[in-house]
Amino acid sequence: MNYIIHCILAIIVCTSCGGPRRSNQEQPVVRTAVKQSPPRSKIIVIDAGHGGEDPGARRKEPPRLIEKNLTLYTANCAAVRLKSLGYRVIMTRTGDYTVPLFDRVRFADRGHGDIFVSIHYNSCPKSQVQGIEVYFFKNRLSDKRQIASELLGKCLLDNVVRATKSPARGVRHGNFCVIRETKMPAVLVECGYITSPQEAVRLSKKRYLQRVALGIASGIDSYFRSI
Repeated sequence: MNYIIHCILAIIVCTSCGGPRRSNQEQPVVRTAVKQSPPRSKIIVIDAGHGGEDPGARRKEPPRLIEKNLTLYTANCAAVRLKSLGYRVIMTRTGDYTVPLFDRVRFADRGHGDIFVSIHYNSCPKSQVQGIEVYFFKNRLSDKRQIASELLGKCLLDNVVRATKSPARGVRHGNFCVIRETKMPAVLVECGYITSPQEAVRLSKKRYLQRVALGIASGIDSYFRSI
């Protein structure tokens, strides 16, 4: 009799709860719209500014810094991160040697790059100036390449600033050869001022340069996910 009573009670409880509960393994999967990962066919051209006989900006006071070394280290770190995200990466230089500006442009075009990102570090007579700025080429007639370049610049600035906590100095128009002559969307990123004593201390540390590189890679990824 007790057994029958227990069965009746179990049926009442299950009915009031809407039926038997499922285990975690049996829970129905709720599918949400997730944006797909970027296709592996996207080719990113990373340009480490200066190199070889062209050292770029120099800092003679401690910590002593040379732009060409900073750009190459940052470019290599960014390339590693981008590859881990599934992108194809080609670099205009992988060591300390001279690459003329138009050779960088031809290299990018022949490599069928989808975007071109040139990495630099800045200098200024005013030592208090510091921060991140990005340049794109702006012509009189706004075209698809220009619009895409500006969007890429905004994505890069947002993400590098977020990664480094460095001041944002904006996305600006620049008439630099490598962003003017390339055929794909192109930007030049100034990743900090070696002439700023405060910023120079940060730029002298590889861990900080890795954060800059992570911001660049994240910005590129954000760009492709937004188009």
